[in-house]
Amino acid sequence: MQTLPQSALIEYPSGIILALHGHDSAMVVVAESMADTFYTGRLRPAKGADVTPLTGIDPATYASWTWKYPERIFVPTLQTHLTEKVRERSRIAVARINAISKIIHGINYARITDQPFINFQQTVYIAKKDHARGFKESGYDESRITEFPFVIQHADYANIPFKQAADDILFKAKLHEEMLAQTEILRIKFFNKIKKENDPAAMTQIVSDFYNNRG
Repeated sequence: MQTLPQSALIEYPSGIILALHGHDSAMVVVAESMADTFYTGRLRPAKGADVTPLTGIDPATYASWTWKYPERIFVPTLQTHLTEKVRERSRIAVARINAISKIIHGINYARITDQPFINFQQTVYIAKKDHARGFKESGYDESRITEFPFVIQHADYANIPFKQAADDILFKAKLHEEMLAQTEILRIKFFNKIKKENDPAAMTQIVSDFYNNRG
């Protein structure tokens, strides 16, 4: 039996498959934006169930299949249930998932240069900011500098005064927060556009607008 790695967006309560995709985060976002649907991660068909018809399936035919749970098998959708409305919902779901997935990848790429590749480094950055802020709020009182070891470390490494070290840490933290704020605004703006758009053909332009705005 071949495996089916994709997760699914399924119509409730019919069980009709609206979309299959490997990007779970995008699937979750779209599931939250479409009424009477639910997301199921990494489908687990019953032992011996035939998933061959759904391997490499044309997205235009997703709705032709229904997921039966708890049997955990795929069966052809009843023709009486395979309405144009269902097919249209599937087209919208597929387009939204593809668009959301591209935007997630775009935001991740924009943020990746600011992501540490050492375990717990993000925690260290937060602590450094807290120490720098604490030292600044003390009025840069050097008699208390031992309370702020990260400021001491930065000052020793850069061979600069404690005050300058604290201000340097806070400046870098501010740049980081501004970058996150900018990408978060883009995420909210374009996620909402996609969630409200019902024309699959318009999704491509939305994604293009996102990349143009991202710079």
